[in-house]
Amino acid sequence: MASIFPFRAIRAPRDKVGLVASRSYIHYSKSDLKARLIGNPYTFLHVLNPSHKEGNTPNRSRKAAFSRIKEKLHSFIDDGHLQKEEVPALYIYRQDKKGFSYCGLICGIAVDDYLSGTIKIHEQTITRKENIFKQYLEVTRFNAEPVLLTHKPIKVLSRLIDKYNKRFPEFDFRTTDTVRHQLWVVKNEKDINDIVKAYQKLDSVYLADGHHRSASSSLLARSHRKKNIGGIGKEMFMAINVPEDQLRILAFDRLVKDLNGLSPTQFLEKLSHQFTIEKVDSNGFRPLEYHRFGIYMEGQWYRAILKDEYHKFASPVEELDVQILSKLILDPILGINDLKNDRRIDFIGGHEDVKMLEQKVNKGSYKIAFSLFPVSTTQLKEIADAKQIMPPKSTWIEPKLRSGLTIMDLNDELL
Repeated sequence: MASIFPFRAIRAPRDKVGLVASRSYIHYSKSDLKARLIGNPYTFLHVLNPSHKEGNTPNRSRKAAFSRIKEKLHSFIDDGHLQKEEVPALYIYRQDKKGFSYCGLICGIAVDDYLSGTIKIHEQTITRKENIFKQYLEVTRFNAEPVLLTHKPIKVLSRLIDKYNKRFPEFDFRTTDTVRHQLWVVKNEKDINDIVKAYQKLDSVYLADGHHRSASSSLLARSHRKKNIGGIGKEMFMAINVPEDQLRILAFDRLVKDLNGLSPTQFLEKLSHQFTIEKVDSNGFRPLEYHRFGIYMEGQWYRAILKDEYHKFASPVEELDVQILSKLILDPILGINDLKNDRRIDFIGGHEDVKMLEQKVNKGSYKIAFSLFPVSTTQLKEIADAKQIMPPKSTWIEPKLRSGLTIMDLNDELL
């Protein structure tokens, strides 16, 4: 049973929302971040980076830095850049990006669903990051970006979305990357009750993106329960639920800085033991089916096709192309067995043009690039159901939401 809840979102007024909402903090270069902070007094980046005018503050503790973020959020509210919903609501969010449309439900979801396994995961989290995010939540007391959940289509949700999509949205704006964002506020009690009951019939939902954020929320809840802090059993985090037929999973391509002492000819010879190698006359190549790999080096694309005798897989994870690449190429041939820490390998999300791989290899920064066919939603679910973990950087999943679009006040759970 999935337990979702309406909540009183903190969000920008209609005339400022396009200026307030920002991409995730980590997606900005230092120069771009500085320019946006200087040029836009309303951007939510000011909340996430409240000390940018003060220069480096090496002696500031992490807790003090998080306290400054909390203070800046409240100053945004006091200044009218953000305002809090008067009554709890659900939020229908639609994103149109480069010919693709995504529509889902922003809500609170119970931490207990994560702890019980109703929310199924496919990615391993790093304890150090969990603890940092836990402290962040404990100090700031807000979620600024929802985790992305997916599930089988729900008729009640589809009808609710169709109903509200015919109405004038609370906001409708485009960002400089040409993405359109729309939001409808669902305050009607019957509509809320109907959708809450529909989610209660789901046996499971799947965590598509936001593993560290959800893990840190559960870590904080367990800490509060040990200390008998109020709100026990009501802890939640902010999520957007997107039906699996609207989820878009893209590949994560690989770039490697050297051939581990091999010449290109020697590399291809080793590769040919388990793969059929074909030259590809293409300006940018991405495989169109499983167990095919694009390989680019020295100005030439190759198609590597896994030979039939190697189509024997012991588990859903073993069948993933990212795992095949690691097990048969990266580790034994190129000597890369630690994707998290080896500095010889880098990753590019499949939302980027595959020609970027060519450009990076042609510039000499890397010796070889691999383009992959993406993981399917079915594979993601099979792995989560089997309680297995995908290799690092297996999926680039859309939609990606902007920070500060809707904000959850975690203190509300204590009331």
